[in-house]
Amino acid sequence: MYWGQVSGDAGPDIRLQTDMVLKKVQAIVEAAGSSMESVDKGTVFLTRQADFAGINEVWHSACRGATFDQRRQC
Repeated sequence: MYWGQVSGDAGPDIRLQTDMVLKKVQAIVEAAGSSMESVDKGTVFLTRQADFAGINEVWHSACRGATFDQRRQC
């Protein structure tokens, strides 16, 4: 699956943008009968290195059910 740019609905805050995308991903995963705990891999391409900490914070909270090795990949 591929998600392009986030709409302006989330505003400029990278944490809100990341949360919005992950909620959409979660809805798709659950509609397919699975859960975020079963997600094997996710890839994020940063355009600004300064956004890393905010994205990482939200990304790790979304992977809370994953094992340590899986979280490192999230």
